[in-house]
Amino acid sequence: MKKIIILISIAVFLIAAVLVDFKFFTQPKQVVCTEEAMLCPDGSYVSRVGPNCEFADCPLVDNGGTGILPFDSGVEGVVMLGPTCPAIKDPPEPDCADKPYATIIQVIAVGSPKSSPFATVDSDQQGKYKIMLPPGEYALQAVGGEVLPRCETKNITIEPAKILEANLSCDTGIR
Repeated sequence: MKKIIILISIAVFLIAAVLVDFKFFTQPKQVVCTEEAMLCPDGSYVSRVGPNCEFADCPLVDNGGTGILPFDSGVEGVVMLGPTCPAIKDPPEPDCADKPYATIIQVIAVGSPKSSPFATVDSDQQGKYKIMLPPGEYALQAVGGEVLPRCETKNITIEPAKILEANLSCDTGIR
């Protein structure tokens, strides 16, 4: 009877030893995190941290639909569509002047590892747009049609506490 109790005690001890994490008996595994970074909505980057190389948390931002807050910097301008007449005369006809273009403007962070837009904004019926952005380098691209109009891409640098003016033009293809 005593032998059975001793065997049961040894079995319980061995099972407990197997179930216990051997952290106390072995060296912790060293995980080397890569240097890759993740782009956060505010334009900053966070890197991998922690024992499992998970990404650090992005800073909290309030996106009220008109840009990324609380930045007091950004870009505004007008998107124009032209030419609107097949022949340019001298003096130009008033009806043939470039016209405002209501479209979507994509903001792409220069040097970003992601190919998706950092932010987008709509221009209104007068072609005007404004978006608040953190300081940095961006490319602005007005979205045209499948073939025409063809819109320019403009590289800009946003500085702290300043609103940059950047007008964009789209070519109708009319000659």
